[in-house]
Amino acid sequence: MGLDTQAQKERLKRANSSAGLRYSRDINLEIKNIRRSLQALNREPEYLTELFKLAHKTRKALSYCKVDYPDKTEELKHLHKNVKSVIDKLLSLKTKSKNENISWSILTKKLKIAIKLSNDLYWFFRELQDKERQEKEECAKISIDTGPIWSLHVALGSLLDFINDGVKIDLFSTPRMILKGEAGIGKTHLLCDYANSRISLEKPTLIFLSDELASIEDTNPVVCMAKLMGYTTSAGFLKDLRSLANSSPERVCLIIDAINEADAIKWSQLSELFDIKGLSLVVSVRNGYEKMIPNRRKYNTVEHFGFSEIEWDAISTFFKHYKMKMPEIPIINPEFRNPLFLMIFCEAYEGETDKTFKGKGATHVFEQYVKVQSKKIAKELNIKIGKEYLWKHVIKEVGKWMGQNRTSVISRYNILKIIKADPKLSSRASELLKLMEKYGLLLKYPRYGENDKRVECKYKFTYNRFSDHLIVRSILTENEISSKVSAQRFFENGKFLDENINNIGLLEALSIQIPERCKKDKAEFVWVIPEKYRDDYRIKTAFLNSIKWRDVELDGFDKKTGTASYINEFKIKEYINTYMNDSIYDLHQVMDCLFDVSVVPNHPLNALRLHEILSRTNLAERDSWFQQYILNATSEQGNALSRIQSWSISRLPRDISDQEAILLTGIALAWTLSSTDNDLRDRSTRALIQLFRYHQDVLVKLLEMFIDIDDPYIVERLFAATYGVVSLNTHDKAGFQSLVVWIYKNHFLNKNRRPDALLDDYAKGLIELYIRKYKNNIHVDLNKIKPSFAYYKFPNNIPDIDSLRRKYDNNNYFSIWESLMYGEGGAALADFGNYTVGSYLSGFTNIPLSKKLPNPNTSRKGFDKFKKSLSKKQKKLLEEYYSKSFSNRFNFSFVESTVVKQEISDDEVTQALDNFERSLSFFKKGKYKKYKPYVVGKKTFTKAFEDYDINIARRWIMDRVIKLGWRPELHEEYDRGRSSFDRLQNDSVERIGKKYQWIALYEFLAMIGSNYHYIQDSWLDNTSKIFKGAYQTYARDLDPTVDPLLLEKFTNKNDDKKDIWWKPSYNAWRTENWQFSSGDIPRPKTIIESKHGNKTFITLLSWAIWKSERENPEDEDDRRYRELWIRTQGYVVYKKDLQTIIRWSKDKRFYNDTLPQPADHSHSVFLSEFPNSSAYQDTIAIYEPSDGWITPDKQTPFKVIQPVIQYSGGGFENDRALRNTGIRIYSPNLAIRKLLSIQDTDNLGIYKSKDKNICMFNTDLDKYLSSDSLLVNKNEFIKELEKKELTIIWSVLGEKLYHNNSNYAKQRLEVQGICYLDDNGEIIEDVRYEVR
Repeated sequence: MGLDTQAQKERLKRANSSAGLRYSRDINLEIKNIRRSLQALNREPEYLTELFKLAHKTRKALSYCKVDYPDKTEELKHLHKNVKSVIDKLLSLKTKSKNENISWSILTKKLKIAIKLSNDLYWFFRELQDKERQEKEECAKISIDTGPIWSLHVALGSLLDFINDGVKIDLFSTPRMILKGEAGIGKTHLLCDYANSRISLEKPTLIFLSDELASIEDTNPVVCMAKLMGYTTSAGFLKDLRSLANSSPERVCLIIDAINEADAIKWSQLSELFDIKGLSLVVSVRNGYEKMIPNRRKYNTVEHFGFSEIEWDAISTFFKHYKMKMPEIPIINPEFRNPLFLMIFCEAYEGETDKTFKGKGATHVFEQYVKVQSKKIAKELNIKIGKEYLWKHVIKEVGKWMGQNRTSVISRYNILKIIKADPKLSSRASELLKLMEKYGLLLKYPRYGENDKRVECKYKFTYNRFSDHLIVRSILTENEISSKVSAQRFFENGKFLDENINNIGLLEALSIQIPERCKKDKAEFVWVIPEKYRDDYRIKTAFLNSIKWRDVELDGFDKKTGTASYINEFKIKEYINTYMNDSIYDLHQVMDCLFDVSVVPNHPLNALRLHEILSRTNLAERDSWFQQYILNATSEQGNALSRIQSWSISRLPRDISDQEAILLTGIALAWTLSSTDNDLRDRSTRALIQLFRYHQDVLVKLLEMFIDIDDPYIVERLFAATYGVVSLNTHDKAGFQSLVVWIYKNHFLNKNRRPDALLDDYAKGLIELYIRKYKNNIHVDLNKIKPSFAYYKFPNNIPDIDSLRRKYDNNNYFSIWESLMYGEGGAALADFGNYTVGSYLSGFTNIPLSKKLPNPNTSRKGFDKFKKSLSKKQKKLLEEYYSKSFSNRFNFSFVESTVVKQEISDDEVTQALDNFERSLSFFKKGKYKKYKPYVVGKKTFTKAFEDYDINIARRWIMDRVIKLGWRPELHEEYDRGRSSFDRLQNDSVERIGKKYQWIALYEFLAMIGSNYHYIQDSWLDNTSKIFKGAYQTYARDLDPTVDPLLLEKFTNKNDDKKDIWWKPSYNAWRTENWQFSSGDIPRPKTIIESKHGNKTFITLLSWAIWKSERENPEDEDDRRYRELWIRTQGYVVYKKDLQTIIRWSKDKRFYNDTLPQPADHSHSVFLSEFPNSSAYQDTIAIYEPSDGWITPDKQTPFKVIQPVIQYSGGGFENDRALRNTGIRIYSPNLAIRKLLSIQDTDNLGIYKSKDKNICMFNTDLDKYLSSDSLLVNKNEFIKELEKKELTIIWSVLGEKLYHNNSNYAKQRLEVQGICYLDDNGEIIEDVRYEVR
């Protein structure tokens, strides 16, 4: 007797046993929304931490919200006061006990006021900004920054959303919860799982199942619980429960599951527990039984809706648990979100590893389920009946009775009457009824009378859809409906439809079964009913819903069409075209239906039909409605598109044999590539990569279908996906070759193709990859896959600014003009026109390829001669101009190590230049005219030419956007909801106009790249003078060569790495005088050399980082923590230089990059392109010595090979999925690869020598996708170096630092020096520890 931890564990064990099949620890699926409700109920740290994080984020946003504007002073003061009081009150919860509360209603009211204030202030100041912009003032002169106000507004909204999220705050204050839901939805499983997790963490928890309580001869649930815990009376139980609640730092959680299963218990008496402070109470009840809790208003109710958040995880888990073959097509039917349906489906087909789900009809599923459960029932009753006996003699008869009586429920009396009518079952009727309920064939529901008193119980089929189908089957059978004529006769008077028009489930079942019954006539329900009903929204909804439930395996296929024989495609199309083409709502419903069945082979409305419909209209018309559809559809939980993506980005497609299913899935995904939602587009791209990774032959078919589609967004990403596919699976030589041949022929040999720098880039990259892998056995002319392309003619008739301004500088084209053209001819304020276009075209000259570039040396000599000819006064005037021009450009100067802000206007700079020019004689002015571009900075002596004028590019792009079809009447409404030129809004969804801007920019980049000289780096003599690909201008927007499975697994950066085997442990944060203590620092040699198993490894590069906890963990912006880091960087050196290096290093500070460090060039090169591609050669190798040997500086008496290069996703700024993983992978560079014959392997981040003796590998990729170390097996590596009279040294650099100190001077300990190998291969340390 007692309630200690052991007693709680025993109670849990008995509850789990009592739950039986309703709880399986193998099926571990967390419903986040309900889990968070339970965390709020028990004031668990996870819930409070999330609340505190939002509070701190809001407080920080408030601290930046400082605007000096007299007319709004009072509003700003009020805003600050309101927000501060809310934050202070929320953070006061830290010091409150588990039973203390705050006034949430007052906080909510204050938050709403603050949100309205911040919104009003934001738009007030935004209008001021817009007004200034319209007056054509320069960007720098705009007086108010609206960013902090908007950030505060967003933070306040997030905080209010959290507080208002369902009933969680009510649970926080009043810890009593009713968890309700349909039978089989997963309530028992969820509560047992929650109790298990709490008790494993030693949080006080008691769980009871109602059938356990019902086994005690008492009606008081408290007495029943007491006796189950070993108490003789409830008084002792309550006393101990109160004592536990008082002593525990956490709330004690008491759970009672399935109270609807204990009729005799008086649940109102649970009120005896209400006054126990520190106790939380959870009771679960099936929908319809809520009245069993008379005082239910004193509880907070949460409903369990199934797997809407985690449907694909649920499907995978259930299929695995029931030993079923995983689906060969994406299961996108929303019914699979319902745990009850999923359980029924899995139990119906349990163990069928040779079959897979492909368009099973609803009736078929339930019929199969009944057969499976019948075996179990017959075994328990010990009677001999066939597996179809219950279906034919009970289930169908009950359905018939329901159909005759137009109801979905049946009384106990009537169902027993049906059972007793059967001679084999009559004597066991009551037992059979209980077993049918136990095995999920029937559900029992109560009916209540006055004063919530239960009058009787009714029964219904487990799942409403099955009831509807059985009722309809009965109706159709009873009325002998088997042809189009008989169906029309039945519905012609409208009586049946008038009575059932609101029963969508019944109408849906009719829409399915009429075609099944009348398949000879190919009749459809909507065409056999009177015309007046056909346009009814309920008929439309039911009809479209029915399409995804049609059984495509029923009675085979139509030989002519190859599709399901009873689905009348023509009649379905006719109905949709006649009755569902008047509104956007109808159109979206139709699209939902098409995507729902898009991946079902042999379905007449699958993705082939979708493709036909979407490709029928042009880009501009399609975008005018399809963009909004995609946004709406993907915002719904469990939508078809997201499910298709999730299925594709999994391991399932690899083993699929059905090529049609793969192609259909690819078609559906390909159309989503047109989306202006960048995150969705990226995810679909990666879904296509994983889908076709092992089906390259099918990918050719998909490319053929889309190559002529007029949306470059789609074709670009299909080429990107193709590059990703072949990069991740180069072993399918036949498939790879077929793709390369197709792309070479249809892209590079197609002289009529549309210019597109991204398309050219992807196509060139994958062809080069094939040639590196298999040689050029397909006879590709390499000159034809590289710029310049003669048929990319540069446009001649580019509109002038005045003509464009007359047409488009107005409200109708505001979003595009402001984004692209604002300030044209002066200072460009628009982000896209200035930053994006300017960045992508940086490096292009104004010299056509048809002309030679000027020789910079000639120009320099001439200019030097000109300067020498100047008088002393003229030279002084020129220096004055230089001084003012530089200060104006950077707006600061350095005076005695102090930064002094300069107030030099443009007019002063212009005047200084004018003073110099007026000082020149007539003769010198003639000479000066030639050199003026060098004086004013338009030319430099390393590039004797001017940059290409991006104003020309912007004008062409503006004109091209209009020619692509952008129209205010088509697209303005959609674009109005997206950000135009405001960088504050960080949404991934862009305007349609922005989409066309990107399309036009990549077209222009392709054309200028084929017609003008391009200088990648004017400081290098060996750099190319022509454009070679989008990688040179950093125009790539996504890396398709990173494994989608890895990105799916590692969705968030993880800076707090634990359990790293190669890194020494460290936890000496409380060492006295920590910042200046060196004795606790791990020795560098323990980082450089590590053992794993029986092997010894050394590092080529390692970052060992240790961080203490933040002083305030709830505040994500709190930077107060202690950090120790040590970087060890290996260098290959000549053995003869070792002693020289040791002496040289004695006084060197490695903070100054005394030795070369690995560069991160991943902003321009894909992961699979390291290090042998032309992209690598053209962007990285040009900065590396050809043999890899580097002399650190002119005074250094030795050379080194720095052996490592780095890839990270941060360079692809628009690729948020990649960037958010924090991916970092090290690779041996070209020099070390050549030196030791190192090659890539099939495993990411692992490299081996040709003879397999040397193995280099990144650590921790399997855990974090972010490596901190590149290791190599020591003995083999050193042995190969010694053969070449080489050795390895390591620079050591580290630091101890307390972050957020106001003054870092003399507050940190630096670690620096070198390590090297002695003659015995032992690591020798020569390291210094210095306070800085």
